[in-house]
Amino acid sequence: MKKKYFFSVGLVLILGLLGYSLVRLQMDQAYAAWQVAEAQSEKAKKGVRSEELENTRALLQKAEEDLKTSGENFKRAEQLYKGGAISKAGFEEAESAFRAAKTELENARRTLKMLEEGGSEEEQRMARSQAESMEANYELARLRVDFTGIRAPLSGVVAKILVDRGNVVDRGVPILVLVQDDPILVAIHVPEKHYGETFKKMDILEVRVSPDAYPESDPFPGRISAIFPTINPQSRTFELEVKLENPSRLLRPGMYVNAELVMEKYSDALLIPESALLNREGEYFVFVVRDNGGPMAVKRAVAPGIINPGTIQIKDGLSEGDLVIAEGNSFLEPGQKVRIIAGN
Repeated sequence: MKKKYFFSVGLVLILGLLGYSLVRLQMDQAYAAWQVAEAQSEKAKKGVRSEELENTRALLQKAEEDLKTSGENFKRAEQLYKGGAISKAGFEEAESAFRAAKTELENARRTLKMLEEGGSEEEQRMARSQAESMEANYELARLRVDFTGIRAPLSGVVAKILVDRGNVVDRGVPILVLVQDDPILVAIHVPEKHYGETFKKMDILEVRVSPDAYPESDPFPGRISAIFPTINPQSRTFELEVKLENPSRLLRPGMYVNAELVMEKYSDALLIPESALLNREGEYFVFVVRDNGGPMAVKRAVAPGIINPGTIQIKDGLSEGDLVIAEGNSFLEPGQKVRIIAGN
């Protein structure tokens, strides 16, 4: 037999009730019966006006429609129960709703009759007692709805269902796994040497996350939401928690990602090829080409900045338009003649 659920895997749930049973209908019926009884009590006491009589007739019509709906639901539930498609509890709920609808209709008819005929003092007392009884029934039905509904603690996606429809579960027993994926949290590990700077700048640092699942996609932007205070003694890294908005739900729990922390940003930065920067005994320099009766290598001390894959920012020592030697520069000496093969 095919399993049936109130909800399915992948269903997006908004914060609130996961599902109602027929107790919700019973509560609505109890409320309507209470209102009918209240009207009956008031009319028995005060008499009736023509427009009020019409309203009561409308309530009677609604009670008849509710009885018809409940009767159809009861017949359907009876067939499903006989076929083993629903539990006994589900059948009994449908039966109870049908009986409540019949009671509601009887009350509505009695109310209309009293309004049309007027009520004695004894009838007024009985009507008041009936109204109080219907109010108590409504409060009981409302409590049953509160106890029956299962409230989701957060908005998310159903990842796994742990029970079948019709199962009886005890308090505290999990029925499903609910995953919050918008926003989604990403755990990344950063080398220990960056802890101080990251901690100071955590409120302004931009994080770019690139999932392996989308190699051609642009990085997903995020912000640091937490920095864990301990260092892993084996990897010498610390953990960051990064929050990313995920309205399209492309990012899924458990994905492997690479992340970049944007520690600094410069507009109009001067960049050179990584191979052009040389370091000898702690001195950073490059060779630029000058025309002194022919192309000549001139040593220029520089101050490097941000290092990106393949390029390096130069903070000082070069100007825009300088021709930097990027290949074959390891064995050059200042003043040595060079021959330019290619460049831009």
